Amino acid sequence: VFAIRLGASNFEVGLLTSLPALVFTVWSIPAARWVERSAKRMRFILITGGLQRLGMGLIAVMPFVLSEHRPIALVFLVGLMTVPQAMANVSFASMFADVVPQEKRARVIAVRNLMLGLTSTLASFFGGQFLALRASDFQDSPLSALFAFPLNYHALFFFAFAASMAGVIFISRIRGGDVALLRAPASASAKRGVNQRLR
Repeated sequence: VFAIRLGASNFEVGLLTSLPALVFTVWSIPAARWVERSAKRMRFILITGGLQRLGMGLIAVMPFVLSEHRPIALVFLVGLMTVPQAMANVSFASMFADVVPQEKRARVIAVRNLMLGLTSTLASFFGGQFLALRASDFQDSPLSALFAFPLNYHALFFFAFAASMAGVIFISRIRGGDVALLRAPASASAKRGVNQRLR
Protein backbone atom coordinates (compact mmCIF):
# COMPACT_ATOMS: atom_id res chain seq x y z
CA VAL A 1 0.00 0.00 0.00
CA PHE A 2 2.85 2.36 0.84
CA ALA A 3 4.47 1.70 -2.55
CA ILE A 4 1.20 2.40 -4.37
CA ARG A 5 0.73 5.62 -2.41
CA LEU A 6 4.22 6.61 -3.51
CA GLY A 7 3.17 6.11 -7.14
CA ALA A 8 4.64 2.67 -7.85
CA SER A 9 3.77 1.06 -11.16
CA ASN A 10 2.47 -2.49 -11.55
CA PHE A 11 5.98 -3.63 -12.47
CA GLU A 12 7.48 -2.04 -9.34
CA VAL A 13 4.79 -3.58 -7.15
CA GLY A 14 5.58 -6.97 -8.70
CA LEU A 15 9.29 -6.45 -7.98
CA LEU A 16 8.47 -5.52 -4.40
CA THR A 17 6.78 -8.90 -4.00
CA SER A 18 9.15 -11.14 -5.96
CA LEU A 19 12.59 -9.60 -5.44
CA PRO A 20 12.90 -10.44 -1.71
CA ALA A 21 11.93 -14.08 -2.39
CA LEU A 22 14.49 -14.31 -5.20
CA VAL A 23 17.27 -12.75 -3.12
CA PHE A 24 16.44 -14.99 -0.17
CA THR A 25 16.54 -18.12 -2.34
CA VAL A 26 19.82 -17.24 -4.04
CA TRP A 27 21.57 -15.96 -0.91
CA SER A 28 20.57 -18.68 1.57
CA ILE A 29 23.24 -21.21 0.50
CA PRO A 30 26.18 -18.75 0.62
CA ALA A 31 24.82 -17.48 3.93
CA ALA A 32 24.77 -21.01 5.35
CA ARG A 33 28.39 -21.58 4.33
CA TRP A 34 29.39 -18.28 5.91
CA VAL A 35 27.63 -19.20 9.15
CA GLU A 36 29.40 -22.58 9.25
CA ARG A 37 32.76 -20.84 9.13
CA SER A 38 31.87 -18.35 11.86
CA ALA A 39 32.66 -19.22 15.48
CA LYS A 40 30.94 -16.05 16.76
CA ARG A 41 27.39 -16.81 15.77
CA MET A 42 25.85 -14.42 18.28
CA ARG A 43 27.85 -11.52 16.90
CA PHE A 44 26.89 -12.65 13.40
CA ILE A 45 23.21 -12.63 14.32
CA LEU A 46 23.37 -9.21 15.96
CA ILE A 47 25.20 -7.60 13.04
CA THR A 48 23.03 -9.07 10.28
CA GLY A 49 19.83 -8.62 12.29
CA GLY A 50 20.74 -5.03 13.05
CA LEU A 51 21.45 -4.32 9.37
CA GLN A 52 18.14 -5.83 8.35
CA ARG A 53 16.28 -3.68 10.86
CA LEU A 54 18.27 -0.62 9.84
CA GLY A 55 16.61 -0.95 6.45
CA MET A 56 13.28 -0.30 8.15
CA GLY A 57 14.63 2.98 9.47
CA LEU A 58 15.95 3.89 6.02
CA ILE A 59 12.51 3.27 4.52
CA ALA A 60 11.06 5.63 7.12
CA VAL A 61 13.39 8.51 6.17
CA MET A 62 13.62 7.73 2.46
CA PRO A 63 10.74 9.98 1.32
CA PHE A 64 12.33 12.91 3.19
CA VAL A 65 15.62 12.40 1.36
CA LEU A 66 14.39 11.59 -2.15
CA SER A 67 11.97 13.71 -4.10
CA GLU A 68 11.99 11.46 -7.17
CA HIS A 69 12.19 7.73 -7.91
CA ARG A 70 10.78 6.86 -4.50
CA PRO A 71 9.03 3.61 -5.57
CA ILE A 72 12.15 2.07 -7.12
CA ALA A 73 14.19 3.20 -4.11
CA LEU A 74 11.68 1.38 -1.88
CA VAL A 75 12.04 -1.78 -3.99
CA PHE A 76 15.83 -1.51 -3.78
CA LEU A 77 15.80 -1.10 0.01
CA VAL A 78 13.42 -4.01 0.55
CA GLY A 79 15.52 -6.26 -1.68
CA LEU A 80 18.71 -5.14 0.05
CA MET A 81 17.21 -5.86 3.47
CA THR A 82 16.69 -9.47 2.41
CA VAL A 83 20.45 -10.12 2.24
CA PRO A 84 21.16 -9.67 5.98
CA GLN A 85 17.76 -11.17 6.80
CA ALA A 86 18.67 -14.44 5.07
CA MET A 87 21.99 -14.53 6.91
CA ALA A 88 20.34 -13.77 10.25
CA ASN A 89 17.70 -16.48 9.75
CA VAL A 90 20.29 -19.14 8.95
CA SER A 91 22.55 -18.19 11.85
CA PHE A 92 19.60 -18.01 14.27
CA ALA A 93 18.44 -21.49 13.27
CA SER A 94 21.96 -22.81 13.80
CA MET A 95 22.30 -21.09 17.16
CA PHE A 96 18.83 -22.27 18.22
CA ALA A 97 19.92 -25.90 17.91
CA ASP A 98 22.98 -25.18 20.09
CA VAL A 99 21.18 -23.22 22.80
CA VAL A 100 17.87 -25.07 23.25
CA PRO A 101 18.09 -28.68 24.53
CA GLN A 102 16.54 -31.25 22.24
CA GLU A 103 13.84 -32.26 24.73
CA LYS A 104 12.62 -28.63 24.96
CA ARG A 105 12.80 -27.61 21.31
CA ALA A 106 9.25 -28.58 20.37
CA ARG A 107 7.78 -26.54 23.21
CA VAL A 108 10.05 -23.55 22.58
CA ILE A 109 9.26 -23.56 18.85
CA ALA A 110 5.53 -23.80 19.56
CA VAL A 111 5.61 -20.90 22.02
CA ARG A 112 7.80 -18.83 19.69
CA ASN A 113 5.48 -19.37 16.72
CA LEU A 114 2.47 -18.57 18.88
CA MET A 115 4.03 -15.30 20.06
CA LEU A 116 5.10 -14.40 16.52
CA GLY A 117 1.62 -14.99 15.18
CA LEU A 118 0.00 -13.04 18.02
CA THR A 119 2.32 -10.03 17.77
CA SER A 120 2.06 -9.97 13.96
CA THR A 121 -1.72 -10.03 14.11
CA LEU A 122 -1.90 -7.30 16.73
CA ALA A 123 0.68 -5.15 14.93
CA SER A 124 -1.20 -5.46 11.64
CA PHE A 125 -4.52 -4.63 13.28
CA PHE A 126 -3.37 -1.59 15.25
CA GLY A 127 -1.19 -0.40 12.38
CA GLY A 128 -4.17 -0.50 10.06
CA GLN A 129 -6.30 1.33 12.59
CA PHE A 130 -3.64 4.03 12.91
CA LEU A 131 -3.41 4.49 9.13
CA ALA A 132 -7.21 4.72 8.96
CA LEU A 133 -7.20 7.83 11.15
CA ARG A 134 -7.65 11.10 9.28
CA ALA A 135 -5.93 14.40 9.89
CA SER A 136 -9.32 16.13 9.60
CA ASP A 137 -10.39 14.39 12.79
CA PHE A 138 -7.59 16.16 14.69
CA GLN A 139 -7.74 19.67 13.23
CA ASP A 140 -7.38 21.32 16.63
CA SER A 141 -4.38 19.21 17.57
CA PRO A 142 -0.79 20.21 16.76
CA LEU A 143 -0.20 16.57 15.84
CA SER A 144 -2.84 16.53 13.11
CA ALA A 145 -0.17 16.33 10.38
CA LEU A 146 1.00 13.05 11.91
CA PHE A 147 -2.19 11.37 10.70
CA ALA A 148 -1.83 12.55 7.09
CA PHE A 149 0.14 10.85 4.32
CA PRO A 150 3.10 10.43 4.26
CA LEU A 151 3.85 11.22 7.92
CA ASN A 152 1.52 8.50 9.15
CA TYR A 153 3.52 5.87 7.28
CA HIS A 154 6.80 7.41 8.50
CA ALA A 155 5.63 7.21 12.11
CA LEU A 156 4.60 3.58 11.64
CA PHE A 157 7.94 2.62 10.10
CA PHE A 158 9.85 4.43 12.85
CA PHE A 159 7.85 2.56 15.48
CA ALA A 160 8.53 -0.74 13.69
CA PHE A 161 12.23 0.11 13.53
CA ALA A 162 12.38 0.88 17.26
CA ALA A 163 10.45 -2.27 18.20
CA SER A 164 12.64 -4.48 16.00
CA MET A 165 15.83 -3.01 17.49
CA ALA A 166 14.46 -3.86 20.92
CA GLY A 167 14.27 -7.43 19.67
CA VAL A 168 17.97 -7.33 18.81
CA ILE A 169 18.71 -6.24 22.37
CA PHE A 170 16.78 -9.20 23.76
CA ILE A 171 18.59 -11.59 21.41
CA SER A 172 21.94 -10.25 22.62
CA ARG A 173 21.09 -11.53 26.11
CA ILE A 174 21.08 -15.14 24.93
CA ARG A 175 24.12 -17.01 26.17
CA GLY A 176 25.77 -20.03 24.60
CA GLY A 177 25.31 -19.16 20.94
CA ASP A 178 29.01 -19.06 20.07
CA VAL A 179 30.76 -22.23 19.07
CA ALA A 180 34.40 -23.17 18.86
CA LEU A 181 35.49 -24.41 15.48
CA LEU A 182 38.13 -26.97 16.39
CA ARG A 183 39.69 -29.63 14.26
CA ALA A 184 40.16 -33.01 15.88
CA PRO A 185 43.88 -33.85 16.14
CA ALA A 186 45.05 -36.73 14.04
CA SER A 187 45.62 -39.95 15.92
CA ALA A 188 49.09 -41.41 16.34
CA SER A 189 48.23 -44.40 14.15
CA ALA A 190 47.00 -42.13 11.39
CA LYS A 191 50.23 -40.14 11.56
CA ARG A 192 52.30 -43.33 11.33
CA GLY A 193 50.29 -44.42 8.32
CA VAL A 194 50.98 -41.11 6.55
CA ASN A 195 54.68 -41.35 7.36
CA GLN A 196 54.90 -44.88 5.98
CA ARG A 197 53.27 -43.82 2.73
CA LEU A 198 55.72 -40.96 2.34
CA ARG A 199 58.74 -43.29 2.72
